Amino acid sequence: MLHLLKIKNYRVFLLGIVFNDFALMISPMIIGWIMLSISGSAFWVGAAAGLGGVGMAFTSPFSGAFIDRFNKKTVMLFALYAQLVTTLIMGFIIYIDLLEIWHLLIFTLTNGCFSSLRITSKLAIPYDLVGEGFLLKSSATNFLSITLMAIIAPLYGGWLLAVPDVGFAYSIWSVSVTLFVSGLIISRLNGISNPENEVGIGFLSDLIDGFRELFSNKKIRILLFCVVASETFGWSAEAMFPIIAKNELGLDSKGYGYLIAGGAIGASVTSFTIAVIPEIKNKSAMVIVGLIGFGSFLFLFALSNNFWLSFSFLGLAFVFSMFYETAINTLLQTTAPPRMRGRVLSFQTFGWGFSGMAGFISGSVALFLGAPIAVASGGLIVSLQGIRSSRSLMSLSKKNL
Repeated sequence: MLHLLKIKNYRVFLLGIVFNDFALMISPMIIGWIMLSISGSAFWVGAAAGLGGVGMAFTSPFSGAFIDRFNKKTVMLFALYAQLVTTLIMGFIIYIDLLEIWHLLIFTLTNGCFSSLRITSKLAIPYDLVGEGFLLKSSATNFLSITLMAIIAPLYGGWLLAVPDVGFAYSIWSVSVTLFVSGLIISRLNGISNPENEVGIGFLSDLIDGFRELFSNKKIRILLFCVVASETFGWSAEAMFPIIAKNELGLDSKGYGYLIAGGAIGASVTSFTIAVIPEIKNKSAMVIVGLIGFGSFLFLFALSNNFWLSFSFLGLAFVFSMFYETAINTLLQTTAPPRMRGRVLSFQTFGWGFSGMAGFISGSVALFLGAPIAVASGGLIVSLQGIRSSRSLMSLSKKNL
């Protein structure tokens, strides 16, 4: 990690993504709480997350092709400022007291589309700055930024949402501010070269080549299947966190912020540890252990009705989540051909979109069986997937995955 911080361009990038990640972490929390407040329905909370996932998942392949064809820095700046505009508009709608459920649904769908560009660019840029040898530590540092902001943002968001009359609008506008600052910093980043595209090869051909690489490369398929499974059944639980916080644990918005921060503390411990210890060779084992641990503690979190137990179980679930998240991100970049790195990473972003899309499922399950059942069943499936995938992952590890 110290080596990374000696690289000036990487320091600029890291500072920029800190503000970017603040917006990334606070947005779902704010939207989930606002939707719950105006609708009182677990289904609509899940639907808001679901539409965000739809936007992210279905634009991600196109995002990857854009990133492989255009300058990654330019693409990321476009996405940042596009989301800045949408958050300003949404904050204004809330401020003048015209907010309806459909406004939030359109906002989350649009946000998801731009997020696919923003997140995939962020994942692809570090390779240009640090090279292949430091990718695992770079991935861990990236997730460390996310998890630290996931501690700070919910605490801040919980306090701001509780402000009478203007709290909802101000919380949305706070996202605008951090996106603006992130854009200013990222604009000063140097060393991101333009891709060398083959003459006569168009955008559609780039897109088709990306899908061809996905279906022909067994290593990438196995890794992305793990991503899709964990996002669909594990991270989709995030959409239910406001329901569990309010209805099961009896928390207000501030207590909800403390609960989410507990998970982020656990994730930051793992991210920091991976960033500073010597390189971990067996990254396939990291994926297996991470999936099993994440699912198991998510299951226990869902069964708890005590705040401190829930706080602890969520923290431990997020501890294990960072094992497989950092390992998969690194393995995808080292497995993909350099000219296709953006497209391959966009499939990881596509998988992340499933956590949002699955909000439709978790919201429907919660409507009939309760949010704890929705979260517990998802955690159980993730653990079983980790066990099921262990043989394939370890066999690939022996082939120098």
